[in-house]
Amino acid sequence: MPSVADWEPAYSRHAARRSQSRSIPPRLFALVLAHADIDCYVWGGLKAAMVTRRKLARMKREMTLPDREALDSLIVVYDPADGYVVTAFHDLGGHRGKAYRRR
Repeated sequence: MPSVADWEPAYSRHAARRSQSRSIPPRLFALVLAHADIDCYVWGGLKAAMVTRRKLARMKREMTLPDREALDSLIVVYDPADGYVVTAFHDLGGHRGKAYRRR
């Protein structure tokens, strides 16, 4: 089985466009999906995955500082049936991101 660093999940054209405009490299999708500690249903059967700051702080040995900083507040919305990434964005703490932060 390939390591998380080598694996890149399939993602939609929308996810590709949004991740490029938001400066999110697609390789981070796999890191979020592998290490997420918040994983909740959002709409239409899709799930939102996020790695909390608390978990990132405990991952000092497993991940480099630039990767930990890149994952901070990154939310990946995906289809749980096949792992297909629909979109990704940074949670800026506003009311719109609240639905994606549920536990």
